[in-house]
Formats: sequence, structure tokens, C-alpha cells
Amino acid sequence: MKYSEHLNKRSQQRGINIDLIELIIQYGIKKSRPGGVKEYLITKKQRFKIINRLKNSINKIDQSNSIGVLIDEKDDTIITTYHKNRN
Repeated sequence: MKYSEHLNKRSQQRGINIDLIELIIQYGIKKSRPGGVKEYLITKKQRFKIINRLKNSINKIDQSNSIGVLIDEKDDTIITTYHKNRN
């Protein structure tokens, strides 16, 4: 996605990090606005849902140590999963 000069200037003035902007686009609620543009925002209620979902993902990532998944990418089929040697 391209960043406008307006975004670069305003985000710097307002102390809003580009990483935070990308996170809001990824997880936020999308609303149509006048002029054919979209607004993305994270409400307080949405924020709690996202945090819980990410905590759950972190726990799953922690459990995934040394687990492999074998995929045939030609036909997009997951073939098997296994524990790698934990050396």
C-alpha cells in the first residue's frame, strides 16, 4: 500500500507510528465514508476481542515448537503433521 505525503506529515505530527496504522488496517473495522474512501478503526470492544485472539495465537505458537506440517502445494493439500526431533 502506498503512503501519501499527507499521511507521512500528519502521522509524524500526531505521533502515530506507521506500524500502528498497519495494525489498525489489518484488525480494524472498515466503514464506508463519503468520497468513496474507507475508514478503519479499532473500538474499545474490538480492541479486547483482538487482544484475546492474539493471546490465544501466542499460546498456540508457543505450543508449536518442533512441529512440522507437510504440504503438497501443487493441489493445496495438507498431507500430514509430525513432531520434529527436539535436539
